[in-house]
Amino acid sequence: TYDTFLFWTLGETASKSLAIALLQLPLVALFCVFLITRRSELTKGPVGICASLIGLYYCAHLPTIALARYSAVLVPAMLITAVGIFEPYSQRSQDLHSD
Repeated sequence: TYDTFLFWTLGETASKSLAIALLQLPLVALFCVFLITRRSELTKGPVGICASLIGLYYCAHLPTIALARYSAVLVPAMLITAVGIFEPYSQRSQDLHSD
């Protein structure tokens, strides 16, 4: 549990850790909301592959050492994946049916 929190928040100093937490914890929350709202779409296409790779990377590196700042690698991939939550559902439906 401690490493789970440190994975997203740890910096060299207390102030740096706070800044990292303020930037990364909202991203983690957004990504979790994305996964919950789009869970039916995760089994199809590139979104599911990207979400699976993010989860695999996180789970593989969490037990080793959370202090190494492995989360920095996940931030761009999580942003790209989670931004899909802002796309209107009706637009996605139209795009899926037009293909």
